Amino acid sequence: MLTKKSQYAFKALTYLADRQKDGPVLISEISEKKRYPLSF
Repeated sequence: MLTKKSQYAFKALTYLADRQKDGPVLISEISEKKRYPLSF
């Protein structure tokens, strides 16, 4: 079982992979779109 922090990291990586052709992605964008705490 993964920790909550690891789950957030994995999902953030998949978000980045889906948008790799769009260029850089801000952490705040990932946090907003995935509804994750910005601190993670």
